[in-house]
Amino acid sequence: MVDSSVITPGTVHVAFAISFVGAMALAFGHKLFPAGKSDASSKTGPAQTPQFLAFQRTYIGVYLLMMAGDWLQGPYMYALYDAYGFKHEEIAALFVAGFGSSMLFGTVAGSLADTLGRKRGALAYVVVYAASCVTKHWRSYEVLMFGRILGGIATSLLFSVFESWLVAEHAKRGFEPSWLSSTFANAQAGNSIVAIVSGVFGEWLAAQKPLTVLVPGTSGGAEGGDAPAVDGAIMVGGYCAPFDAAAVFLLIGGAVILTTWTENYGDMSAGSSSDGLKESLTRGLALLARDRRVLLVGLVTSCFEAAMYAFVFEWTPALTAPDAPRPPYGEIFAAMMMCCAGGDSRPRRSLPDGIAASSPAASRRRDSSSRFVVAI
Repeated sequence: MVDSSVITPGTVHVAFAISFVGAMALAFGHKLFPAGKSDASSKTGPAQTPQFLAFQRTYIGVYLLMMAGDWLQGPYMYALYDAYGFKHEEIAALFVAGFGSSMLFGTVAGSLADTLGRKRGALAYVVVYAASCVTKHWRSYEVLMFGRILGGIATSLLFSVFESWLVAEHAKRGFEPSWLSSTFANAQAGNSIVAIVSGVFGEWLAAQKPLTVLVPGTSGGAEGGDAPAVDGAIMVGGYCAPFDAAAVFLLIGGAVILTTWTENYGDMSAGSSSDGLKESLTRGLALLARDRRVLLVGLVTSCFEAAMYAFVFEWTPALTAPDAPRPPYGEIFAAMMMCCAGGDSRPRRSLPDGIAASSPAASRRRDSSSRFVVAI
């Protein structure tokens, strides 16, 4: 059991330094002490063209801005709700609302983006997630609940629209198929760096100004001791600041998408989006009934994600003592992301030769596996 009363800034600094050393050892130790076949023996494809490299830089730049908008919020979601005076059970309901809306909208997000356009889907992500960030300024349970639902919808778009646009646009422009893996690999490496920097930057932002009332609420709070506070005050500073920075990064990325991306669509032969969704669900259910392995993979993934979401919700209160200064959540988060970056380098070299180490599936495997180890 962690004694949260002993988690001081000095303790976090030490943990951050240890995480940095461990991550560097995992990431670069194999180059200092090589074993087995050298990477130089791997096959190389055609030389990448300047047009492709420009395309890759544009996509990765946008992707990292979008991920920065997501990572900046991670360390402070629970902390902000707690600072507003909500109880653990009330905060749990807010988290469940976000996870639930992501689950429900995730079922149709890909189909809608295929029909309406992936560029439009990416811009929708920017608008929806930025709006979710804005709601964090209201010390109102209803407004925050609405913001969590928006955040869940945005998460579904983040993990469906951007990779779909990349794969389709890569093929449409006639680039070498083997080059796609380098884009995923570079985006994954950049994402690890952005996650670490976001934790440190968010901590700095949160410390610049205390959480204060900008516009007083219209009431003195909810009646009764068991009801959530709904005075409706508009707050600024403190844990609101990282959410403001997240919205700025999202809007910058949205401007780049608007001016540099072209539209692409999914397979339009399936008819309307509702028909495509119905057909997709029907095929999926038939596959579950026909192949037991698919069902087992789904069950394992569900259990894995359940453990991960439980950790996402509980790590902040687990490290917060009731009557002690709040620990630097951003730095703690950055230390965890640094461990993820170190763990990211291990599965990449353990994948079978037939699986591209930088494919989307492999990237998700590395990302999830490293986070699961951190959670344990």
